[in-house]
Amino acid sequence: MAPGDAPVLGRRLSDAVAAGCIPVVLVGPGTQAVLPLQGPVRWEDFAIFVHLGDGLQGARRALRKVLRASQA
Repeated sequence: MAPGDAPVLGRRLSDAVAAGCIPVVLVGPGTQAVLPLQGPVRWEDFAIFVHLGDGLQGARRALRKVLRASQA
């Protein structure tokens, strides 16, 4: 987890990916995640986005998506 400050967030995401982890991005209600290199990097292909307003159901949905992708 990282503060919303873009340079800090970019370093934390890079560290997570370099360590072989799946990044989890927490998105606040009514907001959209602003991630580094959004044009060339398709974050939605390998990161989990949890919308905080969705509660536990949103987190479950995101995890199921990852599980389906890993079984394909």
